[in-house]
Amino acid sequence: MFRGNSIIAALNAAIIGLGLAMLPCFLAEAEPTLQRIFPEVLGSRELWLVFHPDAARVARVRLVIDFVAEIIATEAVRLGGEVRD
Repeated sequence: MFRGNSIIAALNAAIIGLGLAMLPCFLAEAEPTLQRIFPEVLGSRELWLVFHPDAARVARVRLVIDFVAEIIATEAVRLGGEVRD
């Protein structure tokens, strides 16, 4: 049995065949040697974009905030783990 507190360690252990791992779908689906066992998502976490209100008024910070929010919205299905055909 392998135990670890790192998602990357669990991913690498599954890749080399040490057993099963519960991984974020967006990580596991990027690895062609892994196979999804359950079609449904077994767990989830909220994703927060946190910043100081004053920082949001700085143009370069606002650009990063908007960029990150756009990527998250665009990739919501993939990040949510829904099975795609």
